[in-house]
Amino acid sequence: MFSANLQLNDPDPLLWFFIHLSGAILCAFPFFKISFAALYWVAMIFYTGYAVYLLFISDGVLTWYSDYGAGNITQTMKAEKQY
Repeated sequence: MFSANLQLNDPDPLLWFFIHLSGAILCAFPFFKISFAALYWVAMIFYTGYAVYLLFISDGVLTWYSDYGAGNITQTMKAEKQY
């Protein structure tokens, strides 16, 4: 739940807020003895589809890998290196 709230300062806050929130809720289900297997499948299909989407969009993972040589993304962010 805390990580979901941290996403509210992103450029696309609602998307990432709900992705993190759904993960927290799905992880809480077993604790409260709630069994809703269909929701796990829906979440897996959505997460997998969104990952594939991010792989192929312009400025996505493949663009980062091919155009920028898969540079280290943990370095300091500079204006000339948006990734």
